Parts: sequence; C-alpha cells; structure tokens
Amino acid sequence: MDFYHGEDYQDVHSWSDFPVEVPFRERLYFELSIATLDQSLEIMAGNCCSTPTADHKKVDRFRHELIHEG
Repeated sequence: MDFYHGEDYQDVHSWSDFPVEVPFRERLYFELSIATLDQSLEIMAGNCCSTPTADHKKVDRFRHELIHEG
C-alpha cells in the first residue's frame, strides 16, 4: 500500500514523513497492490481505518474509519 501526497499519484509518502497530519475532511490518496503471479486475484478495500499504533485489534484503541463497507 502506498500513500500519496496528492491526486496526481506522483509523490509517495516515505516512512520518514510519518506520522502524517491531514486536515479533517481532506481527501487521502492510496494505492493498493498484490505482488503475485496469479492474475485472478483482486483487491477490495471494504473497510479501512487509521489508528495511532500498529496494534489495530486492541480493544481500547482510538480509530478513525476511512472506508466503511466499500
């Protein structure tokens, strides 16, 4: 998954950019891909959220939903 600076999808955020602060309701630009030889695989980003840590399954976490049911 890549996180881009803008809608032209030219400049990818690097690890040194994180955490990235984004104003509320500003559009975010991501690209998802699968590294595989199986051409029948597809990606469906049905649900996606941001969390302050990598532990997205922690019960008492803060999360902000980015995509809900597609």
